[in-house]
Amino acid sequence: MFTNIDGSLPSPNTLLKRFRRALELAELPRIRLHDGRHSYAAYALESGVSVHIVSPRLGHSSPSFTYDTYAKSIPAADRQAASVVEQALSKLIDADRGTRKGREVREKDAKRTRKLLIDKNKKTR
Repeated sequence: MFTNIDGSLPSPNTLLKRFRRALELAELPRIRLHDGRHSYAAYALESGVSVHIVSPRLGHSSPSFTYDTYAKSIPAADRQAASVVEQALSKLIDADRGTRKGREVREKDAKRTRKLLIDKNKKTR
């Protein structure tokens, strides 16, 4: 909530002027005040802030509404989840690398990958 120095509420026109002045001082592009709301939501979600925190700040009725509206802004969480799984799998693979079974699995995976690439190549011709 924004107030004047005396604690009273500013008029919508005054609030808009202050917003535009703040954008100008920060050397940011001129956007609508409502776009600032969307920018906040997208940036917060991309930065990993929980949708359960962002939702009430936007006045949404539920986190699911916020998620549905801004789902495209949450790829960072998806990338982070993929990274965690990748690291865990790398540890398992590294631990199994020296064993006979580990070599057999790698050889089988390599054969399967080669076959998939060959099959894909045939389909594109």
